[in-house]
Amino acid sequence: MVEIQHPLNREILLYMKMVRTMNERDQKPGETLDPKFVPEAEMTVAPPRTHPDLGGLLAEVGRDLPGVTHGYVLGYDVLINAQGIIFAVAMSMNLVALRLGPADPPSEETPVAELGSLEKLRRGWMQVDPCATGLHPEKLKAHCAEALANVDVLVQG
Repeated sequence: MVEIQHPLNREILLYMKMVRTMNERDQKPGETLDPKFVPEAEMTVAPPRTHPDLGGLLAEVGRDLPGVTHGYVLGYDVLINAQGIIFAVAMSMNLVALRLGPADPPSEETPVAELGSLEKLRRGWMQVDPCATGLHPEKLKAHCAEALANVDVLVQG
C-alpha cells in the first residue's frame, strides 16, 4: 500500500475531500472520507470523479515519467512520485491541477479553499484545461514533467 499522508499532500487532500463533500448530496452525516491511494491495477471500477478521457490521458502521461505511479484518491485520477507525493490531479471534465514550486509547504493553520475553487487553493498549485488544447498528450506530459520536477525541488528544499 502506498502511503500518501506526506505533509506536501495535506492541502490537496483537504481540497479533494472538500470538493467531494460539496458534491455528495447522498453522503451520510458524520461520514468521513479517508483518502487512500488505489493503484490503477487495483481499481475494479472506473472512478466517478474524473471524465474517463481525461483520466486516461493523465494515466498515459504518467507511464512515460520516471518513478511515477497513476492511481486514484477519493475517486480522482492522480499521479504520485516515488515518495507518494501527489503532483497532478485530474478532476471533473476538464481540469488538471499541477504542483507548482518551489513554495513553502502549507502550515497547519493555512486555510484550504473556499467554495471549491482551485484558484483559492492557496499556493503551490495551478490548473490546466487539456480539453481546450485538444487533449494533446505531449502538452500535458510537459506540464506534468515540470510538476514532478517541482516536487523534487520541494522535497530537497
